[in-house]
Amino acid sequence: MAALRTAYYKDIRSYLLKPAERQEQKLRASHKGEVCIRIASDLPVSVDLTGPHIESTEVRGTKEFKFSIEPDTEFYVATQNKARGFLAKPVNVTLEIEMSGSKKAIDVLEKAKSYLATLTEMPDFYDLQKDAVKELIKESMEVWTTLGGQGKATIKELMDLIKKLEAKPS
Repeated sequence: MAALRTAYYKDIRSYLLKPAERQEQKLRASHKGEVCIRIASDLPVSVDLTGPHIESTEVRGTKEFKFSIEPDTEFYVATQNKARGFLAKPVNVTLEIEMSGSKKAIDVLEKAKSYLATLTEMPDFYDLQKDAVKELIKESMEVWTTLGGQGKATIKELMDLIKKLEAKPS
């Protein structure tokens, strides 16, 4: 059975490109997963993708790009109006970017952030949730390779806090 995927980032932007105008967007993947980019335009636009998937193409109508991505990988999407000259028209562009990753990895990271915030504010909460927090740490080791640098840092910070709480005499 394939791993369940869930979207952790979705952005839809619509804008008007004047003749020869260029619009760029830089993004970073926080999880290992897939990226889906959909571009729709009423007139021809030049689309440049760089990162793990490199492509330069012309789009009129709708086109979709899908590729896999590793954690902490940056990619760029640039659109440019192909029309030039005195009679050139502006073009309407809609850019949709969706990043998806392992549902389990995203859930583990959200729980870790929640426990970290709670235990930082209320250290006594650890005695009540000790088993749940330790189970979360075990789960985080299963999805470690799919987490990016920020996710790994959150898990490490939670583990350091747990060590400090366990070292304190009750």
